[in-house]
Amino acid sequence: MVPGLEREDSTVGAALSAFVKTFANARVVERDLALGDGRAWSWLAELADGGLCAVLVVEEARAQDAAELLDALARLDEGEAQLRVLLGLAPPERERPARALLIAERFSRGYLQLAQFVDPERVESLELLRLRSRERASASLSSMRSSERRPLAVSPALRPSRAAVEDFREVDMLALLHQRLVRLDPQLEVERDGELTVFRVYGHELARVEAGRQPPTAQIGAAALALELDGPPAVEVFLARVVERYLELGCWTGAEGGPASLALVEPLLTHEELAAFRELA
Repeated sequence: MVPGLEREDSTVGAALSAFVKTFANARVVERDLALGDGRAWSWLAELADGGLCAVLVVEEARAQDAAELLDALARLDEGEAQLRVLLGLAPPERERPARALLIAERFSRGYLQLAQFVDPERVESLELLRLRSRERASASLSSMRSSERRPLAVSPALRPSRAAVEDFREVDMLALLHQRLVRLDPQLEVERDGELTVFRVYGHELARVEAGRQPPTAQIGAAALALELDGPPAVEVFLARVVERYLELGCWTGAEGGPASLALVEPLLTHEELAAFRELA
């Protein structure tokens, strides 16, 4: 076996062993799963409560992995019903949106900066801790949340409660989106015209939300299809696509209308991290 592939297989194997110990009664239902032309998950598991958990394993998590993780999760959200039929699983429940885990042995600053934006209820970053000796080898998972830097012993709650879903209908949708998006970039601009709200960054449109409809609908960039914001899972899909739009406009050269001048203000990213993004173009 090629040495690089051998190390990769070893990392995935150790991560799977730690995952099985951490998430009691989880069942791996598919490996190397890719939806469309998106990033392939290392494996897809059905958790004890029936929810899906998609896992991506890498040796080092980089900024590009954060964007691809969100894209892959958005694709999984869109295709979950069909995927469950294909795999012979029970139909999805709105209270149990699919969850994504990224497991890595090392995390770059660029990844950790972007990971601050994602909802920890949907996406979790876990460090793979391996212990090797002459007699034994073991692996465990440790949360990368600043308040939870300790090995995980039991599976965390993976779905919002019914009360949380009910409360979602009563909150100010625009205030919620603004609160989340400003974490992506503090220079976020908000324009309101009646029921229409447009979110911009450095003059470039990120998305627009029509709140006069029930449910509210969102348009991301030049996407042809509108997204219905009918609950927490839909909001996470929306935010994942906005992150993609943000990266296209601010970190990729040749973006619509020319590249946004994000490097001049460093809202969340350093010059080095922005340069790393541009190298991916």
